[in-house]
Amino acid sequence: MVNKFDSVLKVSRLGPVGNRPRPMKIITSSPELVADVLRECRKPENTNYRLYSDRTNMQREYMARLKQELASRT
Repeated sequence: MVNKFDSVLKVSRLGPVGNRPRPMKIITSSPELVADVLRECRKPENTNYRLYSDRTNMQREYMARLKQELASRT
């Protein structure tokens, strides 16, 4: 079995250096690898870090509207 990290092409930190943890940008060789890694990180034993896929502005606005609607219902 091929190690998943063998297919990572580039890793870089985003944002200015400071006291807060900075996000990382990870570039892989295939979209399938991204799906596998994101799926693995949703398992309960992976609590030291969180991984999220990129969101477009439209996706972020849509999620914000959904959160507002949910908050108004409760």
